[in-house]
Amino acid sequence: MSYLVLGLTATATAALLASIMSFAFGGNTSNAAYGADQMSGNQMMSNNSTMSENSNPGSGALAGRAWGLIGSIQNDNSGNPAWIANGYWLMRIDQQSGNSTSNPVVLFRSTFEMVKLDGTSQHKHMISDFQLSSISDTGNVTTFNGTATITLSDGLHTGVQTSIKVLNHNVITIWFDPSATGGHFGNTPIYGTTAKLNDAYHTIVHGKMKMMSGS
Repeated sequence: MSYLVLGLTATATAALLASIMSFAFGGNTSNAAYGADQMSGNQMMSNNSTMSENSNPGSGALAGRAWGLIGSIQNDNSGNPAWIANGYWLMRIDQQSGNSTSNPVVLFRSTFEMVKLDGTSQHKHMISDFQLSSISDTGNVTTFNGTATITLSDGLHTGVQTSIKVLNHNVITIWFDPSATGGHFGNTPIYGTTAKLNDAYHTIVHGKMKMMSGS
């Protein structure tokens, strides 16, 4: 079983997320700047240059933004709680206006640390290069299926089957194919919370699914 680990204040969350966003979308995978940045969460969501990663949705495009915290306890191979996972996730989802028949372009990044419950074996993981294969939405659960690159102790693991779910706009789960990660993350998804889903995110995800279903 996974449990949500919470506790950072809103101010600390905004400052730390500003730093990790600059790192995650800046293309520098060798240095994670965790310094105290004074940018607020709303400023981060509206800063297109920070979120772009060498791409522009173009004129008339909807630019969805979402971000939040990773806070989860992962099991060991015996199914017992063994690891704390704590970090940040960010999503950009772009859709050309009026184009509701094809999948949007989804950029997902996450950096999080894992440490054993006794405080030992601390290490870091990064999720990048998410390639969307399908998206579904029930109104309460939005699922993004695809592949991603994950950093593990033996290097980069590419093309890992990945499923990201947003539950009731408040919780996120990230699941990796355990056969591609050596079962490192246990037998449950990684859990986190959402700090912000902007209006364009809701328009793209819920509006797209409604039009595709013909309802």
